[in-house]
Amino acid sequence: MKAWSKSVFPPLTLIIDQEAQFQHLASGLVRETLAHFDAFDKLPRSKRKLDKQRRWKAVKTRENLAVYKERDPPKSLSTTSFGPPEHRRLADDDWQMPKLLVGVGSIIGSLDDIMYGVVTPDAESMLLKAAIVRSSLVDGAVLAEIAGPTPDDPYQFLGIKWFVKGPPATLRGFVQPRDLVFVESTGIITRPNGDRIGYQLLHSVDLEGYGALPERSLTRGRISNCTIFKETQGGQLVDVYVRGYVEQHGKLLDSVALKAASTGFLSSWNSVECGHVKKLMWFVENSHLVSWKKEAAARARGTNARSPAPSHPTSNVGNPRGFHLRSFSIGTGRSRERCGGTCGRKLKKVNSVGLCSLCEVPMCSKCRVTKKLAYATCDLKLERRESSICRSCVAKVRLQPVRDIAQEEIRRGRYRWRANYNEEQGFLERMHQLQQQQAQIQASGQSSGNSENRSVPPTKTRWFKRRKNDAQRKEESRPVYFGEPSTTLSDCQSGTLSQCSTMDSICTVSPVNPLAYSWASSNQDSNRARVEEDDEDDWANTPEFTDSQRERQYLWNQMTELRLAVENTYQIAKHTTESCCGPSFSPVGKLSP
Repeated sequence: MKAWSKSVFPPLTLIIDQEAQFQHLASGLVRETLAHFDAFDKLPRSKRKLDKQRRWKAVKTRENLAVYKERDPPKSLSTTSFGPPEHRRLADDDWQMPKLLVGVGSIIGSLDDIMYGVVTPDAESMLLKAAIVRSSLVDGAVLAEIAGPTPDDPYQFLGIKWFVKGPPATLRGFVQPRDLVFVESTGIITRPNGDRIGYQLLHSVDLEGYGALPERSLTRGRISNCTIFKETQGGQLVDVYVRGYVEQHGKLLDSVALKAASTGFLSSWNSVECGHVKKLMWFVENSHLVSWKKEAAARARGTNARSPAPSHPTSNVGNPRGFHLRSFSIGTGRSRERCGGTCGRKLKKVNSVGLCSLCEVPMCSKCRVTKKLAYATCDLKLERRESSICRSCVAKVRLQPVRDIAQEEIRRGRYRWRANYNEEQGFLERMHQLQQQQAQIQASGQSSGNSENRSVPPTKTRWFKRRKNDAQRKEESRPVYFGEPSTTLSDCQSGTLSQCSTMDSICTVSPVNPLAYSWASSNQDSNRARVEEDDEDDWANTPEFTDSQRERQYLWNQMTELRLAVENTYQIAKHTTESCCGPSFSPVGKLSP
């Protein structure tokens, strides 16, 4: 696969109002799709086949999933005043001839496996998923991230993406690739009745400076679809519901365009397998965390073995992950080893056999599986490396809880969460150190004052008086933060989402970086100016102002700035929460950066 480009579009910088606008847009579209899904989910399973209804016509099927198109869509969305909410929304977005598609079906697996295969918070994960599922994506990038994955919510993502989708293999050379700029939102919500609902939203947006690229022979397309995943009781089956609109543009035939669009609607059918491959790659890279190595070694020695398992020296020179086969000699007698795979037969004396990359036990050719695992590099190139794994380990990896693996990836710094976390922890540590230093200085000042029997200089009273006036002026000049109070979530979480005015359950606010307060720099600059004014004051040059007091003044200035940072962080978090949980938002498709 060709390496993806990194300089097609510059990174997109969003202000707080724009981020809140995108959050409302995503939550509103997911809420609409959930309302349609709730109405569909109430029907008996025998009546959920859309091919028996006159309104729908089957376009494409794959395994237990099928995509249908609307037979008689409205001729003009601009004249449809009493149509569905989506029709009115698309009319505002200047859609010309959109096609309504609906996909229904089920996937065998757990909701966590599906979401682990669906979520792609960065360009590297997008490239990796395209390689695993063999999709037609040929380029892509994450232009802006609004909310990323966290250990508490590893499947959360909200951001702006761009990708290029190649034409079908039979039309290459005749049809130009399509590129899309869209907002994507993924996550899992839990309703009061215990139902776990996963979602993935893709909705095209128009941004200034991120328009079509005809010089690259690309045709800009439009898409607006949302996929709902509902985990059934037992966690072994997931119901899938997809609803959305597509508009290919260009001179592509309607039937060909619908076929290509329906393929994207069915992209979730192999999400479980994608999640399993990602789990397998994680265990290969972290083979020291494999918990069943002792069990596999005992199985390889046999139940009647008297001697411990022989050690087999391995060499990782030129192959840091040790994917290739490892050679060793088989002993004789009772120390002869068995196949550590599924057959458990005794291995005959041979020159070389394969060792599993996970449990590191010998395995025969019948129990060995050779996987070509793909890895995405930092420069968006794809590297494939072979790994020899026994079938027993492949089966055990499938049974491992995927949520724990996703959380561990994020804790180790995946998706840049670790950088923000370390920055926050470093801020808190500096605060604690400054408090300790100030306490020590105050204690030493009191002890020295008692020993020398000196009186308190008058400048100290002037210092605290000046600080009090600054605090009063700061309180008077505090900026006004806006946001309306949120309403209850009972209707939203119980399923009647069409009447909800908030979307708290699906619009999760990511942790705010305590150091990210540059947007309020004007307020801080004014306080810094007052601190500099104090430094230049003549009272600081009096003989009574000792070295201890100078150090105390310096620490006090630092504490003042840190206190402002904490206060601004609180206001940012409060503003973001109120923006996310405010009244219902009327989605718009055109947003300017």
